[in-house]
Amino acid sequence: MREKIFALAAIALLFFAAFLPRPARAANDERLIGAWEHRDEEYTPVETTTFTFRADGTAFFENRLGDREQFANATWEADGKTLRVHSRDIPEIEDTGMDFGYRIEGEKLILTLSYEDEEMIFTRKERTSRAVPDENLSAGGR
Repeated sequence: MREKIFALAAIALLFFAAFLPRPARAANDERLIGAWEHRDEEYTPVETTTFTFRADGTAFFENRLGDREQFANATWEADGKTLRVHSRDIPEIEDTGMDFGYRIEGEKLILTLSYEDEEMIFTRKERTSRAVPDENLSAGGR
């Protein structure tokens, strides 16, 4: 009997918790949503880096150089000047995140690492973002 009461109380608590107000997530710069590609022609074969930003604050990163591929799931926040990316798949930025200065000029996204002056220019690859489930990835690449 005691177990039944405990189970009913737990179910009631979960039911009412669903209606509690949740803290608002920071608004993201919606202009970033979609896929952006950077091609580094200095390498043979060409190195391609793609960031896909989704409306729910998640992101997907892929880097290709010849037959080498790296993939990472991430989260992102952007306020109009600074883009912050976190990823548990990239241990170096899992806790602290990585900050980029950014600006959008037409179909170009210009990223600048906060500790460098070099700019990386990404072009819009597509208007819709592709969803890639976590279980399809292995940390650091395939």
